[in-house]
Amino acid sequence: VSAAGTVEADAYKYKQPREHYLSLSPIDFTPNDGGQAWSRNYGPAGGGAGAGNSRLGNTNFMCAPVHLPQGAIVTNVLAHYYHSDPILALAQLKVELKRRRLWNASDTPMATLIAARPQPNGTYSMETSVIFNPSIDNRDFGYWVYAGPESPCPDANWDCVHHPIYGVVITYTVTGVD
Repeated sequence: VSAAGTVEADAYKYKQPREHYLSLSPIDFTPNDGGQAWSRNYGPAGGGAGAGNSRLGNTNFMCAPVHLPQGAIVTNVLAHYYHSDPILALAQLKVELKRRRLWNASDTPMATLIAARPQPNGTYSMETSVIFNPSIDNRDFGYWVYAGPESPCPDANWDCVHHPIYGVVITYTVTGVD
């Protein structure tokens, strides 16, 4: 569009979908239980800032809200984390993008990432482009990221401190501007 002055339109559609990124840092994550001890700190050996809770148990996890534009299409989820388990854990870190139906609070996974095992201590990344129900519908759903043990978790001593989440990047496309 080339024009002088003010241009008004009901909507603008791109020739091709435009790719965008939503980055979640450790500061975005909090424990699922407000009474849990948790931290945002630097990983072992200067591994980088991570978020984790120190309460032992196989039901503890970290979570972060996700806010994407209506109609966006999620195309990829990438997670960065540190593994410093003093023993070979029976369960590994799972990071999941979830959508929650607003009128009955039921969660459905959109993307699931499970860390490989066994892993020596270190920084790792995992990603997937397999996204279920990728279209964002903010009228009926809320969106969030889960970071905790894979389930069912057989390890009653699993904790997020030894699997701190460094960040999650959600790639999505939009076709226009409203």
